[in-house]
Amino acid sequence: METKRQGKVETRTAVVKTRKKITTTITNYYISRLQEKETSAQSGTTGETAQSVCEDGDVTDEGQEHRLLLETDKLSMEHGLENLSGSTEDITTCKDGNSNYITWTVDIVLAVPKEEDVDVPEALEKTKKKTKDSSTVSVKGFKAQSCYHVEYKLLPGDTETVKVDLVVFGQVAKMYKEDEFKILRTWHEGDQLWVGWTQNFEVRVDRETLISLLPHKIQLQVWNSKDKLCSLARYERLKAFRWTQDQPDDAPEMCGGGIKALVNKLRSSCERNTCKKHRGEKLLNSEVGTETDFQKPTVDAFDLDEMKKNGTALMEIRLVCLLAGETSLTERFPVRSAGVFEVMCNVSLERELMSEELKAELNPLVITILSATSMPSSPVSFHILQDKCVPVYCQYKFHNVNMYRTENHEHGTKIFFRDVNVILTGLMRPEELKEFLSGPPLEIEVHDRDRKLEETPRTPTMLCARSDDDIGKAKKAAIMNSYGIANLNFSELLLGKKSLKMQLQIKSCPPGNRKMLNTADQQLPMPQGHYVEANSLLKVEVEIACPLNVKNDSFEPQSCDGPPFGRIVYLFDYNNFSLMTKLRSEILRINASAFHLGSRSLETAQQALSNYIMNFKNDESEDLDAVTGFHVSDQRVQIFVLEGLKHKAVKRLWEAVPMKLSGSEEDQVIVLYNSNLGFFKRIYDSLDVGLCPISLCKSLESIMRQPMIYIRGMLPQPCFQALLRLVTLP
Repeated sequence: METKRQGKVETRTAVVKTRKKITTTITNYYISRLQEKETSAQSGTTGETAQSVCEDGDVTDEGQEHRLLLETDKLSMEHGLENLSGSTEDITTCKDGNSNYITWTVDIVLAVPKEEDVDVPEALEKTKKKTKDSSTVSVKGFKAQSCYHVEYKLLPGDTETVKVDLVVFGQVAKMYKEDEFKILRTWHEGDQLWVGWTQNFEVRVDRETLISLLPHKIQLQVWNSKDKLCSLARYERLKAFRWTQDQPDDAPEMCGGGIKALVNKLRSSCERNTCKKHRGEKLLNSEVGTETDFQKPTVDAFDLDEMKKNGTALMEIRLVCLLAGETSLTERFPVRSAGVFEVMCNVSLERELMSEELKAELNPLVITILSATSMPSSPVSFHILQDKCVPVYCQYKFHNVNMYRTENHEHGTKIFFRDVNVILTGLMRPEELKEFLSGPPLEIEVHDRDRKLEETPRTPTMLCARSDDDIGKAKKAAIMNSYGIANLNFSELLLGKKSLKMQLQIKSCPPGNRKMLNTADQQLPMPQGHYVEANSLLKVEVEIACPLNVKNDSFEPQSCDGPPFGRIVYLFDYNNFSLMTKLRSEILRINASAFHLGSRSLETAQQALSNYIMNFKNDESEDLDAVTGFHVSDQRVQIFVLEGLKHKAVKRLWEAVPMKLSGSEEDQVIVLYNSNLGFFKRIYDSLDVGLCPISLCKSLESIMRQPMIYIRGMLPQPCFQALLRLVTLP
């Protein structure tokens, strides 16, 4: 079977190569004929009336017949190429039995400015001839109006870029792709003209392909410069284009029925997505009409001359929704540059991207932020937020995945995100995933009042007068933006549920949580929004492909003892030096043994360990029986926060230095420890294993009573949180 399949692929590849060679030969032949006829027409050596095809399209009688024959043959050749050219482009050249091959269809349509059709003079009338052996032939000619070069890469691993050249002749356009070209019908709609095409790709989808698609964006670029065109497109752009008209102008095929249907199809797809986002809003604003989001652009709406200037338009298309199970994705871009009004692109699949086997292996978790409702307009109104702040967005960090951020949306009472993000949970260790899902809720930040970074105009004198110190101080100047927080709890997924639909209450972030943004000017942050008073809610949906059942053996950790690490906290009086010495000596002996320093004295081991900073890898830390953590002391209390292997180092500390609540206050020892609580990774492995004490000049309580630490920007956020948590210990 494998030999037969490979033979078919090789045969198909040979046919494609042969077809391209034939296409290139025919194209070069007709180009040479055009050049020969123009050369003879310019020389005038034959004494006969020759054809001259110029920009104005003037032709003579006998020359018209030759030109007509040539254009007719050329047109027939083009139509032949359109039917001959394969519609499927192979991304890979070999197949194996375990691969999943899916056909991707890419539809791209462009709305460009409509120009006045410039017919070739007398061409229509002079070419209407009757002979005994032929019927009347009607030929219509046009000059090139505009040209475009389009590039994109479908997949992140593609080494070759898909390139398409377009030359628009009014009612028709020519598309050049590699060694092939086609004739495309256009559709006139108001002041714009639509042109589009479809390409198919056969893509091999495997585990690596799906992983690489997560951060990938298709970057669709459009140029309106003739310098980007291929040589054939640049040459034919200068020539008048003619074709025979066997049908009336009002026939559907002649009016661009294909491109019109394609444009309406993509519009309907965009409208369906918009209806999902704005269904509630349209009920409240029904007088706006159904075409609100798809109004046709008018020339008066912007500077047409400025839009027609040569330039580049860049559009990005995220494919993550295809990983979420969708089989079609449509994006609409109001470009208004590079000679293009609008671009619509659709990527569709013949079936779902993930097979059942890949779903079971990667187990995608889909997090969809649908909308935010009842957003507060106090104490700052929406029009001020619109003017002073950046658009609204959400962001969150799932476990050890990079921070994820949604697209931007306009300010308003109700904001429709409909943002889809996919987490491949199958790539995570089951025990770590379980720990994360059962831990604190995921914090989704709703940023609706991030100030715009304004640049202050500087005169040359100001630029020369500023020193390096001034520039450094300006970079340190910062503002702290307030935002809302919605807490998403995943714990129900551990009970076997596959989907969650929740409306999360949005609350103001704590004062110490405000994000800092560098800016050259000292600006005050926007006041916190009244989320609770406005009853602001964030609607979120969560869906996972395969249920997470903690009773399932496949989801249980490999070790029967569960998470390997434990944590223990000691608190005792500052003057209890005997206990401090005993605890530090026990920690030192454990670490000296772990790092093979047991034969040395405690003083020597202490010096060696105090200069050693440990940075574990996950696999190494689970086998190394060492204690990590930190030791803080002020004028009142000693605090040890320690971690290590749950059944070795931590248990040994618990037995060596137990809790003591009797006796005087100076002799009491408070121990925070739960032998049933475990963790899958260390969090203090970057600190030195010598546990050098951190001595505070004042007590924690007196430090936390100082107003200065609550002023924005005075303390780094991690430092503030550490002090806040230490002072709240028993």
